[in-house]
Amino acid sequence: MPIEMKERIVKGAEEFFLSYGVKIITMDEIARNLGISKKTIYQYYKDKNELVCEVMNNHLKEREQSYLQIADLAADPIDELIKLSEYIRDSFRNINSIILFEVERYFPKAYKNWVDHKEKCLKGYIVDILNKGKIQGLFRQDINVEMIARLRIEEIQLGFNIAVFPPLQFPIQELQMQFIDYFLHGICTLKGHKLINQYKKIQEED
Repeated sequence: MPIEMKERIVKGAEEFFLSYGVKIITMDEIARNLGISKKTIYQYYKDKNELVCEVMNNHLKEREQSYLQIADLAADPIDELIKLSEYIRDSFRNINSIILFEVERYFPKAYKNWVDHKEKCLKGYIVDILNKGKIQGLFRQDINVEMIARLRIEEIQLGFNIAVFPPLQFPIQELQMQFIDYFLHGICTLKGHKLINQYKKIQEED
């Protein structure tokens, strides 16, 4: 029962945070939404900072599992990068676009967990995809995979910068798909470009 309650609190808080942002939601509102007392939440989490960290950790673990599933399902490195971008797009479809900014500004410990995830997990995953693509002749041999992997990650995160891309003007889902299209066309060989066109169902000119 204690484990089930703890998971219920994390899931309930995550749902609230993703919909409305992190800063505005109070422990009282989380408790009210779950139909429990605030005291019950404090039995498991000493404060909101600790709860936000737990929500972030839980979210990142789910993402790591999704990366493994994408790797298993992808037909090739181009398909894998497209599927990864689609996953990112879909996972943020109903998420308040200011959430990452709020976590960075008000919950530095939770944000550090996100930074560590980017460096240790996501970057490593993208490096592996890029190396596979080079071996298969889909990506250019002259690209620096460490540099390009970091560029891709920062490109993803840039889409959440509301000062650069106001969400009402640039919907996050469309933005991320534009980014991956631009990214792939920059790193692909002629063989890779032909494969992109196949996936996009574009008829090549003679």
